Amino acid sequence: MIKQRRPVKAKESIDPVFKAIARHRQVSKDYDDAGAIWAQFISGPEYEGVGKIVDKKSAPLERQTKVLMRSKPTTMAGAIALTGYVAGLRLWQMPNEEDWYKDFLGRLAEVLGKLASEGAVRQVKDHRATERQTRCADFCAA
Repeated sequence: MIKQRRPVKAKESIDPVFKAIARHRQVSKDYDDAGAIWAQFISGPEYEGVGKIVDKKSAPLERQTKVLMRSKPTTMAGAIALTGYVAGLRLWQMPNEEDWYKDFLGRLAEVLGKLASEGAVRQVKDHRATERQTRCADFCAA
C-alpha cells in the first residue's frame, strides 16, 4: 500500500528562515565586496574613504547576523537550511558574542523537538487511520 502524503499548505511551505538566510547572504556579499575594494589600497585618502564604506557595511551585517541567529525555522527544511548555512559561515560573518552558539543551538533544538513531535503525532494519526481502514475492510470482507 502506497502511503499518501498530506497536501502541503502554502503557509507551511514558506519558512521565514529562508528570507533571513537570503538577506544575510546579501549583506555578507556587500560587506565582502567593500572589503575586497578596500584591500586594493595601502594608504591615503582612497584607503580611508573605502574604509568608511566598509565600516558602514558592517552595521547591517551585524544586525542581520543577529536576526539570522535568533530566527526559528517553522519547517524541517528550514531547520536543515539554517543549520547548513550557519555551518558554512566564515568567521567574519558570525556574531561577535563569544557564546552565541548556545542560544542558537538551544533555539534550534527547541524547534526540532517541536517539529519531531508534530511528525510523531501525524504518524500516530496516520497509523490509527490505517488500522481503522484495515478493520473496516476485514469486517466488510467477512
